Amino acid sequence: MRKRIYGFNAYLSTSQTIEFGGTGETLIYNTEVYDPEGMYNNSTGVITFPRTGIYELYASCRVASLGANKQFNIRVRKDGVDEVFIDTVYSTAAGEYPTVSGTVHIVVTDTADTYTVHATNNDSSNRDAYGDSLQMTRLQVRVIGENR
Repeated sequence: MRKRIYGFNAYLSTSQTIEFGGTGETLIYNTEVYDPEGMYNNSTGVITFPRTGIYELYASCRVASLGANKQFNIRVRKDGVDEVFIDTVYSTAAGEYPTVSGTVHIVVTDTADTYTVHATNNDSSNRDAYGDSLQMTRLQVRVIGENR
């Protein structure tokens, strides 16, 4: 009997504005490639896990035209509170289109908890999380160990 794989894959197909300063924005990867368990809501960006266990989360975000010497970062939030840092990118010159990405492990102990990928931008103006059909900005989750 084959073990069932839990997870999903989604990407940003249209750009999403991330406001500068403040607390940032939830990244909403609006186009799902697969999500057989319904773990991801591509309207709100909320992830819910069907079982307790350990999950691997990969997130990436290409940033449109970041200013010189500015930073853009992404992190996982659990129930609206920062849980784990994923990655940050610093621009060296104005007009760069850098990609921030990383993989983290999440230990899920309560299936009622909700998770999001959150982006912040310390530039002096709003910046776009760049969306396209090449899936440069994407989110992928898979189970790597589950409790029964």
